[in-house]
Amino acid sequence: MSEKRDDFQELRELCRLRDMYQTRVDSKFVWSEGKKDKSLLIYNQDMLDSIKIKIAKLVKPF
Repeated sequence: MSEKRDDFQELRELCRLRDMYQTRVDSKFVWSEGKKDKSLLIYNQDMLDSIKIKIAKLVKPF
């Protein structure tokens, strides 16, 4: 039972992180008054993709 609770807690935290990184990726055009920082954009997109994969792995057993 404790393992499911831990998985649920991790899933909640990952969903929060996903939302945070999704917001960052979506707001890419307002950084630095229209100038895109490609390395930061790539980093945020990579983090978002990684979080989505982790969420999918946690949700799959349920």
